[in-house]
Amino acid sequence: MMKNIEDGLYAHDRVVGGPLAEAALRRAREAGRRLDRLQQEPAALTDAQLRDEVRRALRHFIPAPLR
Repeated sequence: MMKNIEDGLYAHDRVVGGPLAEAALRRAREAGRRLDRLQQEPAALTDAQLRDEVRRALRHFIPAPLR
């Protein structure tokens, strides 16, 4: 049985689908690629560069700071 969770996101037999699910999957893949690259040569970066790269990799998964 298919269940619509919201527009663009549905679940069917314990699998989610739809445009929102696809967008989340693309973002997770990109974050994984960025983090893999950072693990290859972390010593080549300064602490500030490493922090910035980790933030870029995870930017879609952490809340934005309040301003």
